[in-house]
Parts: sequence; structure tokens; C-alpha cells
Amino acid sequence: MQKFFVAGMPRTGSTLLATTLDQHPKIRMLGELFHPVAAERSGPHAMTSKHGKPRFFDPDKEDAIAFLSREVWTAAALKKNAVGFKLFGDYVKSKATDRLFMRIVETFSDVKLVTIWRENLLDCLISRQVARASGKWMESAKSRAADKPAAVVTISPAVAESFFKGYSDVKNFLDSLSASIPSFHVDYDALSQNFEGVSAELFNFLGLDQYPVAQALRKQSQFSQSEYVENWSELREHFQGSDYYSFFVG
Repeated sequence: MQKFFVAGMPRTGSTLLATTLDQHPKIRMLGELFHPVAAERSGPHAMTSKHGKPRFFDPDKEDAIAFLSREVWTAAALKKNAVGFKLFGDYVKSKATDRLFMRIVETFSDVKLVTIWRENLLDCLISRQVARASGKWMESAKSRAADKPAAVVTISPAVAESFFKGYSDVKNFLDSLSASIPSFHVDYDALSQNFEGVSAELFNFLGLDQYPVAQALRKQSQFSQSEYVENWSELREHFQGSDYYSFFVG
């Protein structure tokens, strides 16, 4: 059994990647097992135990590594050739999950890392803010293309700068982690534009035979940045001359 985890940040394409991995019959793809919100861990991201009941991580009662050993990467999982879960950089903040990235690497010598990233962090921020405003967090690939933005938002420079810095810090950490263990990097735009090719490379990285998969989700950003952000021009002017200015593409 190949152990792996998918690391990234929200709105960087991790759900699209997870739905792709989950289509392969030899992969068991789990959700955000260590989500900081208890209702998320026990709800949409809970596992199903062998008895058919929900099984989820309880930081007050168990250690994260022990949970992975007992419940995720176990002998019972051997019917699948690869078993993985999602782990976001900004979620590992509780005492029970302290240093979780490094503890995984130190404990499971055969683990592999799949990272997914979206290079334009303004697109990530817009995606998050529009989803919050509209309540629409994902869109089926079979759905009809929208004829107007789901929402138009205003983003303050302070919010944008905090977002850019936080995501950049996580990206730097994941890049350093990728250098220490077998890793495969997925670029969100490349996955969207060359879905079959990137999927084939990913299955090969996990040591699996090829399997036909279909793109389950549509890229939600169908309009220019300025059509989503009411104060886009002012925001762009604020960041002129900064390291983040290249994110503003119109």
C-alpha cells in the first residue's frame, strides 16, 4: 500500500484533485481528516469504519500519528494500492496536530507527498471571497457556464496582503518539505488545461496502472479579475512595486 497525502491551501484546486484521485479503483482518497472545525471532521470529512459508522479524529482523545496508524494506513486498507488524505497548511494549529507534517515524514518513511498550488494568489483570494459571498463553493463540470460572476466583491489591501503572505509562507514550507521526500507537484491551471495528461503522471507517481478519469468540477473563475473585484484598479495601484503586483492580470 502506498501512503500519501495531498497538501496545499483552500481554493488551490485540492477538491478537483481529490475527485480525480477518488475515481481510480485502487485509490482510497479521504478528506480533510484534521480539519480544525469539529463539525467538519465528524461530518463531510469523516471516514466510514468497517462497521459502517463514522470515524473521525478527536484531538482531545487521541494523537494524530496514532490515528493515522490505526485508522488510515492500516492492514485493513491493503485492498487499495494507495491511501491518502488532504492536509492544509493553515489547519495544523492544535496541540494534537502540532508539527504534523514533519511527524508524518519522520514516522512513515515510505510516504509520498502530492502538492497542489495555484500560482496566482489573487485568483485564490478572489475565488474564496466570491464563494463566501455567493455560497457557491464548487461547480460541476456538467453545469452550464455562467453568463455573469456569481458575486462581485470588494477586497481591502490589508486583507489581500495578509492573504498573500499567509499563502506564500505555506508555499515556501511545502517547497522545502517536497525536497525531503518523494513528491509530485500539481499546478492547478495545468490540471484544468491538461486534465488527462496530469492525471496520468500522478497515477504513475503513485505506482498505479492508468485508469480513465473524467473532470468532475469546472474551474469557477470564468471572468477577468476586475469583473469579480469592484475595487480592482485601486487594489492594483496599492500593490504596484511590490512582490505581489504580478498577480494583477486584469
